[in-house]
Amino acid sequence: MKPFHDITFCTTCIKDETLFKSIYKKIIKLGGTCSNDLTRKVNVLIIGNSNDAIHSPKYKFAAKSRNDIIFIYYRTILELYQLWKSGNDITLQSHYKFKSIKNDRIRMLNVLDLKFSFFTLKNFYIFIGRIHNFHNIDGIQDLDHIANQLNCINCNSKDFRKDIKSNYPNSDIIFINDNLDGYRTKAAIELNIPIVHYKWLLDCQKRNAILQYDPYYLVENVQDKPFDKIGSDAYDFWDQIGEMKPTSLLVNESTTSHVNLTNKFKPQADKLWNRALSSTENSSVTRENKHNSMDLQMDANDSSKDSNRIFQNCIFQIHDKFPQKHHDILFKVITENEGIISTSDSLEPQYLIVPSNIPLDEIDLPKDIHPSLVTDFFIERCLHYKKLISPIDSWSKPFFQTKNFKISSTLNISNNQVLNISITGFYGVELLHLTKVFKILKPMGINFTEYLNVQTDVLLINISSLSSIPMSHPLWQNEYSDLFKQNLQNNNLSPVFRNSMKKKIEFIKNNHFIPVATPAFLMDIFKHTSSQYLPRQKPTVSLNNVNWCIMCPKGEPTKFNVKILPTNNMVSDNYKVDTTVWKTNQTTSNLKDTAKEVVSKIKSSSSSNPQRTKRNFSVSVKSEEIRIDPVIKRAKLQENKHIQNVKRSSSWGTMMSNETFDNNNDNHDNDDNSIQATAQNDSFGSHTQITYGSSTTTTSVPSKRLTRNNVKQLDL
Repeated sequence: MKPFHDITFCTTCIKDETLFKSIYKKIIKLGGTCSNDLTRKVNVLIIGNSNDAIHSPKYKFAAKSRNDIIFIYYRTILELYQLWKSGNDITLQSHYKFKSIKNDRIRMLNVLDLKFSFFTLKNFYIFIGRIHNFHNIDGIQDLDHIANQLNCINCNSKDFRKDIKSNYPNSDIIFINDNLDGYRTKAAIELNIPIVHYKWLLDCQKRNAILQYDPYYLVENVQDKPFDKIGSDAYDFWDQIGEMKPTSLLVNESTTSHVNLTNKFKPQADKLWNRALSSTENSSVTRENKHNSMDLQMDANDSSKDSNRIFQNCIFQIHDKFPQKHHDILFKVITENEGIISTSDSLEPQYLIVPSNIPLDEIDLPKDIHPSLVTDFFIERCLHYKKLISPIDSWSKPFFQTKNFKISSTLNISNNQVLNISITGFYGVELLHLTKVFKILKPMGINFTEYLNVQTDVLLINISSLSSIPMSHPLWQNEYSDLFKQNLQNNNLSPVFRNSMKKKIEFIKNNHFIPVATPAFLMDIFKHTSSQYLPRQKPTVSLNNVNWCIMCPKGEPTKFNVKILPTNNMVSDNYKVDTTVWKTNQTTSNLKDTAKEVVSKIKSSSSSNPQRTKRNFSVSVKSEEIRIDPVIKRAKLQENKHIQNVKRSSSWGTMMSNETFDNNNDNHDNDDNSIQATAQNDSFGSHTQITYGSSTTTTSVPSKRLTRNNVKQLDL
């Protein structure tokens, strides 16, 4: 069953048509129902990103007359969809706050209300005046604290600014007081700023929604009313404000009336919500601060006290290549799970954590690495599986050796010089890590495609989701088999993902014949980019290798080879070029001389290795690539040899005209030194033979003497 099954959503103030359609599509994919109108069946009202959302008719009506509706921000749908797509249980079935709720629909609505309920005064600028009588609060400090907790723009209780409207033209500006006396209050009245009774702020917090202050809380309307009667008409369910939301949270409203369901399920509702709210007495306050996906993901780690002892007695060292923000998160997560961070040489670490997205050749590592080298993937995997991963698997080890390589393959169906790869069967932390790996490989020529189509070159599959493959198969007996073993032990692939995987495999079998492999193929590519292979070799990884190939179409074995090519900035130590000769002010006029100097350095450096074949090199100068080919020696010019002047006869193109042909026929007695044209097979022009001779009458053309300098200029 999908998480939003039997839950109806409605939106307000989402003006972007593209965003509106995207939200509705995601709700439907999550199993929910969408309604354009605020009907009795609506359970959740999605608030748009415009400032006037709280003034929309839908919000006003729901805040006043619907105690069963949950208000959420539109970004909640986007985040929950991504989490669900990654394989996370967004209903939090195993969470200690919600595991007692067996009904999936009720539990999902509880999660939305407790963790993602939208209530904030972020568009309000509040002034607080001199209040005469306080009820249920101790003083102005309490009001100031409540307003700031609800994330208002600012709460000013000391002075009043007359330029406030010009500085905040799109904000709701109100003045909190219980009387109309005082200079600040009168100045606010002159600017048409509403004077609102401070009970409005208390009732908004109590209702967990923004109530309409006009006309229910305007001081001019309620000045003579008892405190308990102020705002009594702003909400229709004040008598149920501390009770459970009984109607749409428990059953489908399509079969029973609103009033009957309230009475029928009230005892059960109280019981369920008392369990859910047992440790969240003040959950209605500062819920906006909880509105992020990390909160949902990390809550799974709070299900028991044992989950906080994952790294007990383990000593870690965090490499300084991590950004400060990332470093602080790792430090907090490790220490909260009873791990120890080594900050001095006296405490020898067991694990050295390096970034997964930075190549090892850019990280300064100690020469003798005593601790186990892991990436931040290791911490994420331990948190996901709630245990210390031992032995360290291939996901957790540093695999990114260098970024100085490119992928070349003949499998490019789309002919766009990249290898398009799609995936299926992955969820949870494996899906998270695999997408990060694809992000690393994108500049090297491997592109991740979210959808399988006719442009896809390779499909990667999670073999832990295929129960038909025996453990004795080479797919489970190679050095990368640990990529799937943790996932195999905790395999809870939902029917939605199984159905998607089945359809993709059928599409490949029947319509699009491409190789199907495991991510071990990618890990082997990373392995062959180490200094052991590059740049001295150009290693090849074959897709039809039995260690990772599940299914492969017929064809020559070389067709499925993926070549790993070093880039130009990856040069062997034996062929390094001294780039100090290139100067920033160098012009193209002296490139030739500089090239000769570089070639001489290459020759001198390579003379110590005569067994190696000479290679061509590319030297980068001002973003221009100059290819230096082996120099061919030109023959020396003999000093005393006289070079004949070059004389040019008349243009032979003109002589090929019909007039010239007739003249040649009339003068058969001309000597053989003239240009001759002979007709073949009595049909002149079909084949023409041209011979060149020296003309008897030529005009002497002065020529420049061909000196050594001229020869160099001509590059002869």
